[in-house]
Amino acid sequence: MPDRWARWIVMRTNDENDQAWKLVNKSGALDKYQLVDSYPFADIYQLKDEYLPQLNTEVNFGKQQ
Repeated sequence: MPDRWARWIVMRTNDENDQAWKLVNKSGALDKYQLVDSYPFADIYQLKDEYLPQLNTEVNFGKQQ
């Protein structure tokens, strides 16, 4: 879910041809975000304050050295 990794989401909302929109919309992940601005080809969402404590802010490089 994006709410663990992304404070902001910028994407084309309500465009059924956009795969990111389809996935996020279907998952219900945007319920944890609020729309903060709209533009002709993209909308900006911000994670709601109550979900900020669960946001992962540490760098995770996995098994890279």
